[in-house]
Amino acid sequence: MPETPFGFWIFSPSLTFFGGELEPLNEYAERIRDVEASDRCADGWCYPPLVEVESVVSNRNVVVPVERFELPSTHRIAATEPWGDDEYLDFAIALAGMLCGMRLVREGWGHFHEIPIGSTGVLADLHVRPFEIAEVLDAGSRWWSTASTIERRRMFGAIHWLCFSVSYDYEFDAFAARYTVIDTLWSIHESRTAVVGRAHAERPSILAAAYGLELPPWGVVTSSGRRKTCPLAELRNELIHEARFSGEPIGFAVPTEYEPSLSHQLSSFAMRLILSMLNVDAGFVGSSMSGMTRWLDLNRRSPTATAKAG
Repeated sequence: MPETPFGFWIFSPSLTFFGGELEPLNEYAERIRDVEASDRCADGWCYPPLVEVESVVSNRNVVVPVERFELPSTHRIAATEPWGDDEYLDFAIALAGMLCGMRLVREGWGHFHEIPIGSTGVLADLHVRPFEIAEVLDAGSRWWSTASTIERRRMFGAIHWLCFSVSYDYEFDAFAARYTVIDTLWSIHESRTAVVGRAHAERPSILAAAYGLELPPWGVVTSSGRRKTCPLAELRNELIHEARFSGEPIGFAVPTEYEPSLSHQLSSFAMRLILSMLNVDAGFVGSSMSGMTRWLDLNRRSPTATAKAG
């Protein structure tokens, strides 16, 4: 059966679940220690290495971040069922990473931006304990075992892109990525139900009702004549079709009526939606997002860590 090293993950328990098992590598403690001691890592974040390159135009060297970097693997994951191929392992790795607010990848895959390596809490507001990670992997694996190929790839794409979005610094980038996640999950919902052809404005409320989630204010549908809309769809339409965000050219404004930021709320909604679609039976899936403000204030990236990026 296929298996692969993956990481980087500060998580020591071994887990067994339907379809697979994972455990720390023998080199786990040493690799954790080496990365945490690096001058590129601080406060739960790791930043790209800086390299010196020659400028052809000015004929002098400049220091720039690398385009891609890797971190050492810390764990091993193996499939234990006949349907457990490499795509399944990538899905399970990504799902585990999502629960911990980071992008976990198989050995040989890389990163492009700064990444969280600890429990920074920048992806969502859920606190998931080790045994709950096993339960989520179990439910996700059971979903995977019966899903179609296109549903599997869409679900992996949604989870992967949600985890990738944690590295974006700007609100418009994070919004675009997380909206794409919601859109991808809608496509899975369409493939499994008779609900098709609905406008973007209707989708958040339909998904929230279908999967037992709290509908945030930005998903509430209003009508103007025959046209239905919601704040989320308005922001999406501006960004995609007009190169605007929150009414201004991209980069000149952000939505200020949401606390915490709209991108954080989108992240929490998307994570709950993924878990509910995977048939995860846990209380935190349907929990309210109304108390997430203080939690995110305590766990978002600190100025100290950001200053040390250079």
